[in-house]
Amino acid sequence: MRFICSDETLNSYGFYVLTAGIDMRKFLQNPIMLWNHSRSYGSKNDVLPIGRWENLKVEGGRLMADAVFDEKDDFARQIAGKVNDGIIRACSIGIRVLTTSSDSKYLKPGQTRETVIACELKEISLCDIPANGNAVAVALYDQDDQLIHLGDATPAALPNELNQKSKRMNKVIETLGLSAGSSEDAVVTEITRLRDEVATLKREKQEAADATLKEMITGAIRDRKTTEDKREMYMNIGRTSGVDTLRSVLAELSAPVRPSQLINPQGSAPGDKKFSECSADELESMRANDPQRYAALFEAEYGFTPEL
Repeated sequence: MRFICSDETLNSYGFYVLTAGIDMRKFLQNPIMLWNHSRSYGSKNDVLPIGRWENLKVEGGRLMADAVFDEKDDFARQIAGKVNDGIIRACSIGIRVLTTSSDSKYLKPGQTRETVIACELKEISLCDIPANGNAVAVALYDQDDQLIHLGDATPAALPNELNQKSKRMNKVIETLGLSAGSSEDAVVTEITRLRDEVATLKREKQEAADATLKEMITGAIRDRKTTEDKREMYMNIGRTSGVDTLRSVLAELSAPVRPSQLINPQGSAPGDKKFSECSADELESMRANDPQRYAALFEAEYGFTPEL
Protein backbone atom coordinates (compact mmCIF):
# COMPACT_ATOMS: atom_id res chain seq x y z
CA MET A 1 0.00 0.00 0.00
CA ARG A 2 1.57 3.29 -1.13
CA PHE A 3 1.16 6.35 1.10
CA ILE A 4 1.67 10.10 0.86
CA CYS A 5 3.96 10.51 3.84
CA SER A 6 4.38 14.27 3.53
CA ASP A 7 3.52 17.08 1.16
CA GLU A 8 3.57 20.87 1.28
CA THR A 9 -0.06 21.34 2.27
CA LEU A 10 -0.64 23.60 5.28
CA ASN A 11 -1.38 21.39 8.30
CA SER A 12 -3.70 21.96 11.25
CA TYR A 13 -0.81 23.32 13.32
CA GLY A 14 -0.47 26.29 10.98
CA PHE A 15 2.73 25.40 9.11
CA TYR A 16 4.07 22.98 6.51
CA VAL A 17 7.28 21.07 5.84
CA LEU A 18 9.28 21.80 2.71
CA THR A 19 9.64 18.41 1.02
CA ALA A 20 13.03 19.24 -0.51
CA GLY A 21 14.35 20.02 2.97
CA ILE A 22 13.63 16.57 4.49
CA ASP A 23 16.90 14.73 5.23
CA MET A 24 16.16 10.97 4.94
CA ARG A 25 19.71 9.60 5.09
CA LYS A 26 19.61 8.26 8.68
CA PHE A 27 16.00 7.13 8.40
CA LEU A 28 16.76 4.96 5.35
CA GLN A 29 19.19 2.96 7.51
CA ASN A 30 16.24 1.92 9.72
CA PRO A 31 12.92 2.88 8.03
CA ILE A 32 10.58 1.81 10.85
CA MET A 33 6.81 2.17 10.83
CA LEU A 34 5.19 3.14 14.16
CA TRP A 35 1.59 3.51 15.23
CA ASN A 36 0.74 7.09 16.25
CA HIS A 37 4.44 7.76 17.05
CA SER A 38 4.33 5.40 20.04
CA ARG A 39 7.82 4.34 21.16
CA SER A 40 7.80 4.73 24.99
CA TYR A 41 8.57 1.22 26.16
CA GLY A 42 8.05 -0.10 29.67
CA SER A 43 4.26 -0.42 30.11
CA LYS A 44 1.67 -2.88 28.88
CA ASN A 45 0.23 -0.28 26.54
CA ASP A 46 3.44 0.09 24.54
CA VAL A 47 3.31 -0.73 20.82
CA LEU A 48 6.35 -2.05 19.00
CA PRO A 49 7.13 -1.05 15.41
CA ILE A 50 4.45 -2.54 13.19
CA GLY A 51 6.44 -2.65 9.98
CA ARG A 52 8.82 -0.75 7.72
CA TRP A 53 8.74 1.63 4.73
CA GLU A 54 10.15 0.90 1.32
CA ASN A 55 10.63 2.76 -1.97
CA LEU A 56 10.78 6.24 -0.40
CA LYS A 57 10.70 8.75 -3.25
CA VAL A 58 9.86 12.40 -3.79
CA GLU A 59 7.18 12.64 -6.47
CA GLY A 60 5.71 16.03 -7.45
CA GLY A 61 6.66 17.69 -4.17
CA ARG A 62 5.32 14.76 -2.09
CA LEU A 63 7.25 12.17 -0.09
CA MET A 64 5.84 8.76 -1.06
CA ALA A 65 6.54 5.31 0.44
CA ASP A 66 5.23 1.74 0.47
CA ALA A 67 4.00 0.28 3.78
CA VAL A 68 5.23 -3.22 4.63
CA PHE A 69 3.57 -4.72 7.73
CA ASP A 70 5.01 -7.20 10.23
CA GLU A 71 2.63 -10.11 9.62
CA LYS A 72 4.03 -11.94 12.70
CA ASP A 73 2.72 -9.22 15.03
CA ASP A 74 -0.97 -9.45 16.00
CA PHE A 75 -1.42 -5.70 16.34
CA ALA A 76 0.40 -5.04 13.07
CA ARG A 77 -1.95 -7.49 11.32
CA GLN A 78 -4.95 -5.61 12.78
CA ILE A 79 -3.64 -2.31 11.44
CA ALA A 80 -2.84 -3.89 8.06
CA GLY A 81 -6.41 -5.21 7.89
CA LYS A 82 -7.83 -1.76 8.61
CA VAL A 83 -5.56 -0.25 5.95
CA ASN A 84 -6.65 -2.84 3.39
CA ASP A 85 -10.30 -2.17 4.26
CA GLY A 86 -9.80 1.57 3.77
CA ILE A 87 -10.50 2.37 7.42
CA ILE A 88 -7.02 3.75 8.11
CA ARG A 89 -5.53 5.82 5.29
CA ALA A 90 -3.36 8.38 7.07
CA CYS A 91 0.28 8.55 7.99
CA SER A 92 2.47 11.04 9.81
CA ILE A 93 6.13 11.95 9.64
CA GLY A 94 8.20 12.35 12.79
CA ILE A 95 10.91 14.95 12.31
CA ARG A 96 13.56 16.92 14.16
CA VAL A 97 13.38 20.52 13.00
CA LEU A 98 16.67 22.01 11.83
CA THR A 99 15.69 25.31 10.18
CA THR A 100 12.51 27.37 9.93
CA SER A 101 11.74 30.52 7.97
CA SER A 102 9.17 33.30 7.93
CA ASP A 103 10.34 34.55 4.52
CA SER A 104 7.27 35.50 2.48
CA LYS A 105 8.34 33.20 -0.37
CA TYR A 106 7.71 30.22 1.93
CA LEU A 107 4.40 31.42 3.39
CA LYS A 108 0.89 30.30 2.40
CA PRO A 109 -2.50 31.93 3.08
CA GLY A 110 -3.63 31.11 6.63
CA GLN A 111 -0.16 30.17 7.90
CA THR A 112 0.53 31.01 11.57
CA ARG A 113 3.91 29.32 12.20
CA GLU A 114 7.18 29.46 10.33
CA THR A 115 7.78 27.03 7.49
CA VAL A 116 10.09 24.08 8.24
CA ILE A 117 12.62 24.36 5.42
CA ALA A 118 15.12 21.81 6.81
CA CYS A 119 14.52 18.81 9.06
CA GLU A 120 15.71 15.28 9.81
CA LEU A 121 13.25 12.43 9.26
CA LYS A 122 13.11 10.24 12.39
CA GLU A 123 10.20 7.89 11.66
CA ILE A 124 6.95 7.56 9.79
CA SER A 125 3.80 6.42 11.61
CA LEU A 126 0.40 5.28 10.55
CA CYS A 127 -2.20 7.32 12.41
CA ASP A 128 -5.93 7.57 12.92
CA ILE A 129 -6.38 11.37 12.67
CA PRO A 130 -4.08 13.29 10.31
CA ALA A 131 -3.19 16.95 10.61
CA ASN A 132 -4.26 17.93 7.11
CA GLY A 133 -6.60 16.90 4.34
CA ASN A 134 -3.88 15.09 2.40
CA ALA A 135 -3.41 12.52 5.18
CA VAL A 136 -0.17 14.09 6.38
CA ALA A 137 0.49 14.77 10.04
CA VAL A 138 3.69 15.93 11.72
CA ALA A 139 5.31 14.82 15.00
CA LEU A 140 8.29 16.75 16.34
CA TYR A 141 11.30 15.30 18.16
CA ASP A 142 13.84 17.12 20.33
CA GLN A 143 17.62 16.62 20.35
CA ASP A 144 17.19 13.59 22.64
CA ASP A 145 14.71 11.98 20.22
CA GLN A 146 11.83 12.61 22.60
CA LEU A 147 8.43 13.60 21.24
CA ILE A 148 7.60 17.20 22.07
CA HIS A 149 4.33 19.10 22.03
CA LEU A 150 3.87 22.02 19.69
CA GLY A 151 4.31 25.33 21.47
CA ASP A 152 4.47 28.89 20.26
CA ALA A 153 8.16 28.52 19.52
CA THR A 154 8.28 25.06 17.85
CA PRO A 155 8.25 25.88 15.02
CA ALA A 156 8.40 29.57 15.81
CA ALA A 157 5.15 31.48 15.67
CA LEU A 158 5.10 33.97 12.84
CA PRO A 159 5.74 37.62 13.77
CA ASN A 160 2.56 39.52 14.54
CA GLU A 161 2.66 41.52 11.30
CA LEU A 162 2.86 38.29 9.29
CA ASN A 163 -0.03 36.85 11.28
CA GLN A 164 -2.03 39.97 10.48
CA LYS A 165 -1.12 39.61 6.82
CA SER A 166 -2.23 35.99 6.92
CA LYS A 167 -5.55 36.99 8.51
CA ARG A 168 -6.10 39.65 5.87
CA MET A 169 -5.36 37.11 3.15
CA ASN A 170 -7.91 34.75 4.69
CA LYS A 171 -10.47 37.57 4.60
CA VAL A 172 -9.69 38.18 0.93
CA ILE A 173 -10.04 34.48 0.16
CA GLU A 174 -13.37 34.35 1.99
CA THR A 175 -14.66 37.48 0.23
CA LEU A 176 -13.72 36.07 -3.17
CA GLY A 177 -15.64 32.89 -2.39
CA LEU A 178 -12.57 30.66 -2.76
CA SER A 179 -11.95 27.56 -0.68
CA ALA A 180 -9.96 27.98 2.54
CA GLY A 181 -6.22 27.74 2.03
CA SER A 182 -6.34 28.77 -1.63
CA SER A 183 -2.95 29.71 -3.01
CA GLU A 184 -1.83 33.23 -3.82
CA ASP A 185 -1.91 32.32 -7.52
CA ALA A 186 -5.56 31.28 -7.18
CA VAL A 187 -6.37 34.60 -5.47
CA VAL A 188 -4.60 36.58 -8.21
CA THR A 189 -6.39 34.58 -10.92
CA GLU A 190 -9.80 35.24 -9.36
CA ILE A 191 -9.10 38.96 -8.85
CA THR A 192 -7.94 39.25 -12.46
CA ARG A 193 -11.09 37.49 -13.66
CA LEU A 194 -13.32 39.81 -11.61
CA ARG A 195 -11.39 42.89 -12.80
CA ASP A 196 -11.85 41.88 -16.43
CA GLU A 197 -15.54 41.15 -15.83
CA VAL A 198 -16.08 44.57 -14.22
CA ALA A 199 -14.24 46.26 -17.11
CA THR A 200 -16.48 44.46 -19.60
CA LEU A 201 -19.63 45.48 -17.73
CA LYS A 202 -18.48 49.11 -17.55
CA ARG A 203 -17.73 49.13 -21.27
CA GLU A 204 -21.11 47.61 -22.15
CA LYS A 205 -22.87 50.10 -19.86
CA GLN A 206 -21.04 53.03 -21.48
CA GLU A 207 -21.82 51.75 -24.98
CA ALA A 208 -25.51 51.51 -24.09
CA ALA A 209 -25.46 55.01 -22.60
CA ASP A 210 -23.67 56.39 -25.68
CA ALA A 211 -26.28 54.83 -27.94
CA THR A 212 -29.03 56.58 -25.96
CA LEU A 213 -27.16 59.91 -26.05
CA LYS A 214 -26.60 59.67 -29.82
CA GLU A 215 -30.28 58.94 -30.40
CA MET A 216 -31.35 61.95 -28.31
CA ILE A 217 -28.91 64.30 -30.06
CA THR A 218 -29.86 62.99 -33.51
CA GLY A 219 -33.49 63.71 -32.67
CA ALA A 220 -32.62 67.26 -31.62
CA ILE A 221 -30.70 67.81 -34.87
CA ARG A 222 -33.60 66.43 -36.87
CA ASP A 223 -35.94 68.84 -35.09
CA ARG A 224 -33.52 71.65 -35.94
CA LYS A 225 -32.94 72.40 -32.24
CA THR A 226 -29.21 72.14 -32.79
CA THR A 227 -26.71 71.39 -35.54
CA GLU A 228 -24.34 68.52 -36.35
CA ASP A 229 -21.26 70.49 -35.40
CA LYS A 230 -22.49 70.62 -31.77
CA ARG A 231 -23.02 66.85 -31.49
CA GLU A 232 -19.74 66.15 -29.65
CA MET A 233 -20.39 69.00 -27.21
CA TYR A 234 -23.73 67.48 -26.22
CA MET A 235 -22.17 63.96 -26.09
CA ASN A 236 -19.66 65.26 -23.54
CA ILE A 237 -22.47 66.82 -21.49
CA GLY A 238 -24.29 63.48 -21.47
CA ARG A 239 -21.20 61.44 -20.58
CA THR A 240 -20.23 63.81 -17.79
CA SER A 241 -23.62 64.62 -16.28
CA GLY A 242 -25.77 61.70 -17.38
CA VAL A 243 -28.65 60.94 -19.72
CA ASP A 244 -31.28 62.76 -17.64
CA THR A 245 -29.26 65.98 -17.57
CA LEU A 246 -28.79 65.96 -21.34
CA ARG A 247 -32.48 65.28 -21.83
CA SER A 248 -33.28 68.39 -19.77
CA VAL A 249 -30.74 70.48 -21.72
CA LEU A 250 -32.15 69.43 -25.09
CA ALA A 251 -35.71 70.01 -23.88
CA GLU A 252 -34.85 73.66 -23.26
CA LEU A 253 -33.77 74.14 -26.88
CA SER A 254 -36.23 75.49 -29.45
CA ALA A 255 -36.27 74.99 -33.20
CA PRO A 256 -35.61 78.21 -35.16
CA VAL A 257 -38.75 80.01 -36.37
CA ARG A 258 -38.91 80.56 -40.12
CA PRO A 259 -39.82 84.04 -41.36
CA SER A 260 -42.98 82.61 -42.89
CA GLN A 261 -44.14 81.58 -39.43
CA LEU A 262 -43.79 85.15 -38.16
CA ILE A 263 -45.63 86.89 -40.99
CA ASN A 264 -49.34 87.42 -40.76
CA PRO A 265 -51.07 86.50 -44.00
CA GLN A 266 -51.96 89.60 -46.03
CA GLY A 267 -53.14 90.37 -49.53
CA SER A 268 -55.11 88.00 -51.64
CA ALA A 269 -53.10 84.80 -51.02
CA PRO A 270 -54.44 82.54 -48.23
CA GLY A 271 -52.02 81.85 -45.39
CA ASP A 272 -51.93 78.10 -46.00
CA LYS A 273 -50.93 78.41 -49.68
CA LYS A 274 -47.49 77.50 -50.94
CA PHE A 275 -45.58 79.88 -53.15
CA SER A 276 -46.23 77.73 -56.21
CA GLU A 277 -49.95 77.60 -55.46
CA CYS A 278 -50.33 81.36 -55.69
CA SER A 279 -51.42 82.90 -59.00
CA ALA A 280 -49.16 85.25 -60.89
CA ASP A 281 -51.33 88.20 -59.83
CA GLU A 282 -51.15 87.16 -56.16
CA LEU A 283 -47.38 86.82 -56.34
CA GLU A 284 -46.99 90.15 -58.10
CA SER A 285 -49.20 91.83 -55.48
CA MET A 286 -47.18 90.26 -52.61
CA ARG A 287 -43.90 91.20 -54.22
CA ALA A 288 -45.00 94.81 -54.49
CA ASN A 289 -46.97 95.20 -51.26
CA ASP A 290 -45.50 92.59 -48.88
CA PRO A 291 -42.01 91.62 -50.02
CA GLN A 292 -41.18 89.96 -46.65
CA ARG A 293 -44.07 87.51 -46.94
CA TYR A 294 -43.20 86.93 -50.60
CA ALA A 295 -39.60 86.04 -49.61
CA ALA A 296 -40.75 83.87 -46.69
CA LEU A 297 -43.11 81.78 -48.85
CA PHE A 298 -40.44 81.42 -51.51
CA GLU A 299 -37.81 80.32 -49.00
CA ALA A 300 -40.22 77.92 -47.29
CA GLU A 301 -40.78 76.07 -50.56
CA TYR A 302 -37.43 76.33 -52.33
CA GLY A 303 -34.99 76.62 -49.46
CA PHE A 304 -33.29 79.92 -50.33
CA THR A 305 -34.13 83.60 -50.29
CA PRO A 306 -35.13 85.13 -53.65
CA GLU A 307 -33.70 88.32 -54.98
CA LEU A 308 -36.33 91.07 -54.84
